[in-house]
Amino acid sequence: MKLENQREGKRQLNVTNKLDNFHSETKSKKGKVGDALLVQNTAPPNYFNRLTYKDRALCAQAHWFIYAPSSPSIEIFHDPGFKRMLTACNNTPNSTDVPILEKLKLRKYVDGEMKLCHRQIRDLLRVRILEFKGNTFCQFIHDGVTLDNKQMYQFLGINFVDAQFCSNHVLANEFKHVTNSTSANVAKLGRTVVKDVTGFDFEDLFGLAIQDGAATKVAKALKFDEEICDMHNGNKIGASALGELTRRKNNQVINPFPTGQDLMKKLRDQGKHFESSG
Repeated sequence: MKLENQREGKRQLNVTNKLDNFHSETKSKKGKVGDALLVQNTAPPNYFNRLTYKDRALCAQAHWFIYAPSSPSIEIFHDPGFKRMLTACNNTPNSTDVPILEKLKLRKYVDGEMKLCHRQIRDLLRVRILEFKGNTFCQFIHDGVTLDNKQMYQFLGINFVDAQFCSNHVLANEFKHVTNSTSANVAKLGRTVVKDVTGFDFEDLFGLAIQDGAATKVAKALKFDEEICDMHNGNKIGASALGELTRRKNNQVINPFPTGQDLMKKLRDQGKHFESSG
C-alpha cells in the first residue's frame, strides 16, 4: 500500500509539472498567466518542449474545463459532437486519435492544478513575508453556508495588500464540507487549512480576522479583535427587503414577503433561460 501511494504521488506530481509548463507556454504566447497562477512558473526551462501532443491536448482540455465561464459538465467529454469538434481542430483522421480526458483522469488534472496553485501561493507569500520584514500582514476571511440539502460548508481565505499598497490580493484557500460549524471548530479548521495550503503557521501570516456578525466568536477563538464585515450587514438588509432572508421564531417565519420571493424567482428563471438558450 505504501509503495502504491508513492507511485500515485509521483504520477500526480508529473501531472502538476505538465500543467505548470502548459501555463508557461500560455504566458509566453499571451503575455498573461492563467487564473490559478500568481507568479512565474517553477518548472525547469524547456521542459514544455518535451511534452507530447497527448500531454498538451489533455492540459488544454483540463484548463478549458476548470476555467470556462460556462462551467461545463464532465459528461461533455463523452459527447460524440464534442469529439468531432476536437478531431476537426486537431486535424486528425478520426476521434479515436484525439486524447480525451475521462472522469478519473480529469480529477488528477484538477488536483494537479490546485497543487500548482498552492505551490505558487507559497512562493508569493514567501516574497511578501520578506517585504514585511516578518510582521503579520494578512487578514483571515471566512464564512459558512448551509445548502438546501442541509450540508454545511466553510469558505476560508486570505486577504492582503502588497508592501507598496498597489494591489489587493484575495486568495481562496478552501471551500470545505464540515459537520461541525462551532467557532472553536472553524478556528481549528482555519489553522489547519492555512498550514496545509501555504506551508506557514497561522500566527506568521495573520493579524486579524473579518467575519459575519454571527461568527465573531471565531475571531475570539483565534485571539483576535471581534471585527464585523460591513458587506454582510448591507447584503442582509437588501435580502430581507426582497424576502430572500427570513427569520423564524417557534418555527414560524416572522417577516414573510412572498411577493418579493416570487419576483426574484421570475428574474432568476429569466436569467437561466437566456443563459441556456444564448
